[in-house]
Amino acid sequence: MKKILLFLIVTLTLVTAKAQYLSIGNLKYYITDDYAYTLECVGLSSAGQSANPTEIDIPGKIEYGGSTYTVTNVGSSAFSGNTTISVLKVCYGVTSIGTSAFSGCTALSYVYLPSSVNTIDNYAFANTSKMAQFNYAAQRVPTVYSNTFSGMRSASLVLSTMEAKSAFNSSSTFTTAFSGISANGRGANDFSSGAGCYVVNGSNTCMLVGLLSNAPTIPVSATNNDNYTFGGLSSPEYYKVTVAAPRLAELSEKQSSLTSFTWLSSEAKKIGISAFQGCTALTTVKVSADTLDNYAF
Repeated sequence: MKKILLFLIVTLTLVTAKAQYLSIGNLKYYITDDYAYTLECVGLSSAGQSANPTEIDIPGKIEYGGSTYTVTNVGSSAFSGNTTISVLKVCYGVTSIGTSAFSGCTALSYVYLPSSVNTIDNYAFANTSKMAQFNYAAQRVPTVYSNTFSGMRSASLVLSTMEAKSAFNSSSTFTTAFSGISANGRGANDFSSGAGCYVVNGSNTCMLVGLLSNAPTIPVSATNNDNYTFGGLSSPEYYKVTVAAPRLAELSEKQSSLTSFTWLSSEAKKIGISAFQGCTALTTVKVSADTLDNYAF
């Protein structure tokens, strides 16, 4: 009877034991849920440690073994103490940056976070003594702690819209940690397509935040070709354009030269506050948005 039980225990152990870590390129991941296909980025892979990369791109999705995994967070102390990484780009889909994830990264100078990041834990960017610019596409202040940026060099915080700037200026954690807060930054989840610049603000939606033409026609869906290739995942991503950002023309430096604007789309939901205020050259407007906010035109 004892031999049978022992055999069962060993068999069950062998059956349930699975590889819990994946190493792809320069990064290493921990499988947090086998059924939901979710991952946590836990640092550099063996190849990454040998390569000593100066720039890392943490993807939102990874194709591996015929399955698509979602990277949901950067783990605690994942890159703590690294001395070579100077640029960090995090893709849309990652929701949290763990405790001390990048603490003591003495070369880290430029950070690009997507709007999906809603939690930046204690000491996440502590003692990053060369930080110069922190780009963040969020529209709302995330969950942060008193020591999230402890000992960080007083860098500039660059946001995507004036609304975001107003929200972050009300947070003592951010106003204390950063030397200045400005709007219209380019986050890691921003991209250009056709006549506009966009920022991802949902799983399949984006917001128009910049104009690349004096007479732009905005599409129903914008195509992001600046995708990241990991394990074969390299197809373009498509986002429905739903919102035109507040003070859009002013922030895009097109206020005095914009002549026409066309956005005829069933997906158009809102044109933000003062989006086209002061556009003295604007003569033709064709829009189908559900809501035109105060001072939109």
